[in-house]
Amino acid sequence: MENEETSDDSSNNQAIQTQATIASKPISLTIIPKPENIDILITVKHTVPVNSSVHISCNYFDQDNVTEDKPLGQWSQRGLTINSTNATHTSFVTNHLTLFAVLIQPISPEPYDYDAYALGILSYIGIGISLVAILIFGSVLCKDSDLRDERGILHINLLVALLFASVSFQLIPIALDNNEDFCKTLSILMHYFYLVSFIVMFMEAISLFYAIVYGILKGKLQIYILVAWGVPVLIVGGTLPWGISKHGTGARCMLPYEGSLIYALIGPILISLVLTAVVLFVVICNLPNAATKKFRVINQAKKAVRNALILIPLLGLTWLFALLSLSDGNIAYSYLFVILNSLQGLFIFIAYGVGDRHFRDSLKSIVSVKHKSQRKNKPQKAISQASLTRVTPIGTPDLKKQKPSEVSSTDTSSDSDDDGYWARRPRSGQSPLSPPPLYVP
Repeated sequence: MENEETSDDSSNNQAIQTQATIASKPISLTIIPKPENIDILITVKHTVPVNSSVHISCNYFDQDNVTEDKPLGQWSQRGLTINSTNATHTSFVTNHLTLFAVLIQPISPEPYDYDAYALGILSYIGIGISLVAILIFGSVLCKDSDLRDERGILHINLLVALLFASVSFQLIPIALDNNEDFCKTLSILMHYFYLVSFIVMFMEAISLFYAIVYGILKGKLQIYILVAWGVPVLIVGGTLPWGISKHGTGARCMLPYEGSLIYALIGPILISLVLTAVVLFVVICNLPNAATKKFRVINQAKKAVRNALILIPLLGLTWLFALLSLSDGNIAYSYLFVILNSLQGLFIFIAYGVGDRHFRDSLKSIVSVKHKSQRKNKPQKAISQASLTRVTPIGTPDLKKQKPSEVSSTDTSSDSDDDGYWARRPRSGQSPLSPPPLYVP
């Protein structure tokens, strides 16, 4: 190896590479005779401080790469590979010999994503509202035994699924603090519980179908619950062998929008919504000739179908916006999806709770009972305090033990007894402040 030269004059090179800074002395190497294939490891010392805020690259000066703005040539990384680097030195491997140098470029910060921040705020607000609605709905169902029929128990299962899905979503900030395994766990849980909630709605439609078409009102609840919680296990479990590495890699620990894994969530949801709508249509067609003749059952079925027909298009639009946000990339679809998806608990509370007259009456009675109990406690405290301040004099006559004639003979005053015996008029030979004579039998 001969003619090893170093140069301190790097101003011309800095002028050529305006976006980068030369961080080492340029080194020129030549081998005579020139070999055909070489791999040489070169280590150079940095001349400027190097830290994690800059990007390090090894370059050679290519005089043949000439442009109008760079007539002398420009730096190129072709044929060079960084082996190792630290704060003071950089080692690289080259397959050719020419003028080498280490260049550093400042890493430009990524632009702040205001849409992601706004979507996160909207999600937390919507999930908070849904949680309050779910808790109110669940408390009313637990207090009123008349609401805990077969449909009511299915509603409780629906609330449990949405509650766990919402709690999993609220734990995302903890998982984002460099906890990749926890993030994957939350992604799997949300995938599972969202599927459960939609299949529970489908099972409710099946229960209405059996009640109206076949007159079967009870006896299939265990099958409904088993299907609602078991089918999502098969779906989520079936995707884990090939999708476990992708769970939690999307925005905010969600499933990634890229790839086929997201369709393992959206696909079953849309299928369950379509099947629910078809079953409800069959129920509507059979309402005039229902197998059961119980007016209460038919009336409940009509209300359930009405509420479900309002809820299904709303939930269908929610996941339709999810598909559009994936295919079109329009941020407006993402906003619509986040708003509607986070408010699912509120929509279910309005449809199945507020839309049911029995539920409204039960909620009013619970609120009125609490209000009456609060009002009832206040007078009791006042009476107890007043009773403690009342004093009965020792010399008060016991009128119950007196005979009627004796009571009339001793009480000749025309004044009322409400002022006490101290206010009565004194008899002859009796001082105004002396008590009346006691009765001795």
